[in-house]
Amino acid sequence: MTTPSNAPAGSASAELATAIATATTGGKADGFKAATERLGAIMGAEGIKGDGKRMAAALDLAQQSPDMSAEAVTAFVTANVAASAPEPAKTGKEAGAYEQQRLAAAGLAQPQAASTGAPKATIDRNAIFASRRAAAKGV
Repeated sequence: MTTPSNAPAGSASAELATAIATATTGGKADGFKAATERLGAIMGAEGIKGDGKRMAAALDLAQQSPDMSAEAVTAFVTANVAASAPEPAKTGKEAGAYEQQRLAAAGLAQPQAASTGAPKATIDRNAIFASRRAAAKGV
């Protein structure tokens, strides 16, 4: 069997197979690069970057609609997905209050500050025994 140009049929199919393999390999590499650039543009866009809720929605939309451009995905998500509320920053007061609550819940005794100049309490054992002896005699 021959081709119209009188060349053997095997060489034409080998050339065709080589051309298809080259086009397929080059096309896959270009497709991966384009997809990576598209997702990078979507995730790095103003209004989406850093907002977990919008990033998740943008990734879902980008996967479901591969023909949609990065700009269209970004515009749709920023227009239709509410931004996440920022967490309030904790101050030193809140941390101190938390520590006090934690210690109170644990039932720990807190040491008292040392008083300066105040007289120390002294115990007079003889006075205690004398008052007990007097009470015992009167019974």
